[in-house]
Amino acid sequence: MKGLLLKEWCVLKKYFRLTLTVCAVMLICGAYTGNWLFIFTAVTVAGSSATSLISYDERSRFSEYLKFMPLRARTIVSAKYAVMLILTLGFTLCGVCLRMIFMHFGGGGDYAETVVYGTFVVCAGLVSPCLTM
Repeated sequence: MKGLLLKEWCVLKKYFRLTLTVCAVMLICGAYTGNWLFIFTAVTVAGSSATSLISYDERSRFSEYLKFMPLRARTIVSAKYAVMLILTLGFTLCGVCLRMIFMHFGGGGDYAETVVYGTFVVCAGLVSPCLTM
């Protein structure tokens, strides 16, 4: 499992650098302006990158290579879900923390509302990639 997660990390780092950079910029803009749609979009796109990893494996024929390894299909699929969970939770946590920092230094706001919106973003961000996987 560690090896699969490391492989996914390397693929994300190499081929999805621009996508994750755009997500990070959207996250910062959303946290600065207080627009939760930006944060939600960034979290959803980052979480959906795990779905693109499946098609990348098929295109590069890594899925054929995996058939000869002593791994079960369940382990391979769980690695994809783990990547999705890590990306979704990571981007959501960053968005909520950035929003709270901007609220603290920018004149205030409701912290409880930020936590509620953050919880909604996690739930909605996890549902959309799960439907496509």
